[in-house]
Amino acid sequence: FTAAPTKSDVTVKETGNEVTSEWPIRQAINLTVNRDYLINEVLYGYGEAAYHDADRLPWGYKETEVEYNNIDKAKEILQIAGWIDNEDGVLEKQGIEAKFKLLFLESDPIAQSMGTLLMHQLAEIGISVEVVSQNEKEINSNKFNNPLIMRVGNHSPIDLYHRFHEDNSRMNLRISADVNQLVEGALASGDFKIWQSILRQTAKDLPWIWLVHPDHLYYTKKGLNLGETAFQSNEQPLFLLNNIEEWTWE
Repeated sequence: FTAAPTKSDVTVKETGNEVTSEWPIRQAINLTVNRDYLINEVLYGYGEAAYHDADRLPWGYKETEVEYNNIDKAKEILQIAGWIDNEDGVLEKQGIEAKFKLLFLESDPIAQSMGTLLMHQLAEIGISVEVVSQNEKEINSNKFNNPLIMRVGNHSPIDLYHRFHEDNSRMNLRISADVNQLVEGALASGDFKIWQSILRQTAKDLPWIWLVHPDHLYYTKKGLNLGETAFQSNEQPLFLLNNIEEWTWE
């Protein structure tokens, strides 16, 4: 999700989004998303709910799990934050309607299906979403103003640096100074506990909302047992080999 609107000194183009920059909006979305429904409807059951990109990895932890599909709690958060129904079924605050575009890469039908289901889910809490297909060039131009559905994942904590540090983020994200400090400390020490602290802080800030970890499909020779594998990275499929010492023949 993008940060609050600002003017770029280089392009003089306004970046950011006045709706998704609001923390109560991001929190309400995170609570509303029915991840199990996404998995069953889009992935035919082949996946698991995601809360961050380090599930079942040494620097991950379970405290980031939320009670998702809690529509009543989401509505309460929005009401307390001053978002009220404008009688058209869309929330409004100080003249700003709870509307935004949700981008997806035109070549990704799974992202399109996810976006469509999210649009219907968020309508239940008064947030209006327009799901928009764009090519890579268009997305690179518009991602500083609009949230988008992305496939990401890496079995290395350095990915949190690429994702969250303000000097290295590929997106105009809502990143706090606390996160920047934690990332710099983690780079200096290499301590997994500090990387975990980054996940805890970003779970509060919600610059990203994680949806699902899809299962990956591999052809294997009959009799080959791959053992217990971690979730597979979208960016680096060879991580399937990480537990090769556990592989056995039956």
